[in-house]
Amino acid sequence: MQRRLHDIAVDPDAVEPADVVVLHRVVCCYPDYERLLAAAAARARRLLVFSYPRRNAVSRLFIAAQNVGYRVRRMEFRTFAHPPSAMLAVLRDRGLEATFAHAWIAWQVTGLAR
Repeated sequence: MQRRLHDIAVDPDAVEPADVVVLHRVVCCYPDYERLLAAAAARARRLLVFSYPRRNAVSRLFIAAQNVGYRVRRMEFRTFAHPPSAMLAVLRDRGLEATFAHAWIAWQVTGLAR
């Protein structure tokens, strides 16, 4: 196992392919989910697991409040609740199929396999 802190969407070639790619609470922090997930899918030989905020009233309110707080503090960082169906479509288009899903109040975890 190797843990890396790297922007795979910007420089995917700097990361070797792996049997399992895990993106835990990463997609919600990245504005271009399509680019990020496409790069991660290209590096996942067998499995990709990722977590993301569910698009429900609770998570959307929380994300909106976070972003207001960031603006008030003049921070550039923002969080996002990308459309789950669109995120899964990016991964399906790259040969991954959902095999596992678990939802909590605010978070969803989805596992996909080749």
